[in-house]
Amino acid sequence: MKALVVVMVLLSAAVFGIILFGDPLETTGPEPITYGKDTCARCRMHLARPGFAGELRDREGVLKKYDDLGCLLLAIDTAHAEVPQAYAEVHPTGALIPLLTATLVVDSKTSTPMGYGVLAFADAESAAAHVLAQGGRLSSLEELLKDRERFNTRPSGPADHGGHGDHAEHGVER
Repeated sequence: MKALVVVMVLLSAAVFGIILFGDPLETTGPEPITYGKDTCARCRMHLARPGFAGELRDREGVLKKYDDLGCLLLAIDTAHAEVPQAYAEVHPTGALIPLLTATLVVDSKTSTPMGYGVLAFADAESAAAHVLAQGGRLSSLEELLKDRERFNTRPSGPADHGGHGDHAEHGVER
């Protein structure tokens, strides 16, 4: 009988702890990117440079990383479902912020890992300064998700480099 009481007390404490502090296995938010080790969930290239990547966490809490914001946007578009958590790396620092709060720039002189040409900035002032210095234009997330020409002309395999470099730039040996 004492053993049953002890088990009930421990179970109650565990349930109370989960209610009070949250599920310890619950995974939310972005994770730091390990450059040269993490790979893009879409094109399988290694994430090599800060300021271009994105992350997507699905409803089950599974996190996927992308080397180019274009790869992230394609993943969002093909998911055909609510995306609870999406993050973009701030250009050029690499800090991760919620994609919905990012100010997006397209078509600047700055090349992106897969050539989609999408950059994220933490604020409108930084984005405007980049456009003045490097060209391009501001874009909304909705506009980019509708831009079929930009996103349907790129293969999803590791052979495409967006018109730059080779596999070695992404940490893939041939």
